[in-house]
Amino acid sequence: MRYLLAFLLISGWLNSYSSPVDSLKKILKTGNETERYHAVKQLLTHYISFQKTVGDTTNSVEANQYFPVMRRLAERDSSRLIEYDLYMGWFLVKYDLLKSFENIRNAIKAARESKNTRSIGECYLTAGMLMESELDYFLGLQYYFAAINYFKLLKDETKLAFAYEKVGELLIIYVQYDRALEYLTKSAELFRKRCL
Repeated sequence: MRYLLAFLLISGWLNSYSSPVDSLKKILKTGNETERYHAVKQLLTHYISFQKTVGDTTNSVEANQYFPVMRRLAERDSSRLIEYDLYMGWFLVKYDLLKSFENIRNAIKAARESKNTRSIGECYLTAGMLMESELDYFLGLQYYFAAINYFKLLKDETKLAFAYEKVGELLIIYVQYDRALEYLTKSAELFRKRCL
């Protein structure tokens, strides 16, 4: 009897517990446009990060439902359209590499046309990470160097530190230890400055 009572209590608790994904889906139905846009971004971030870290693509069908929603919510906002292309690029890398690169190029082109320095830097940083994930280290370095230039203009030390770290890591692969140490030291100094 005691076990049955414990089972009923636990199953009732589990049924009343709503997962973050369920909460986001609820916001998609009831929220205003801004809330819905942020909810769909979080849902797609969840699916993409799960796919990238675990390699599990079982949720790809469900994730594919949300890209049209994101696109529709982004139609009138150029920075949201850029985000859409970046998200789509990250998602497609597992299924269609050429289409993935096309989305990243579209994001970079749109960011340049909008003359939004932050968006351009973000696009180059994302493109660098995408190239690195596909083992194209040379092109990854080119994108990281481009991102560094934009983050210097913005004086964004956090993104600059991250980009320096990525360059340092890739230079190690190219056995350029002195240059790698130079970039990793710059990164560490900026991170230390931000933390103190």
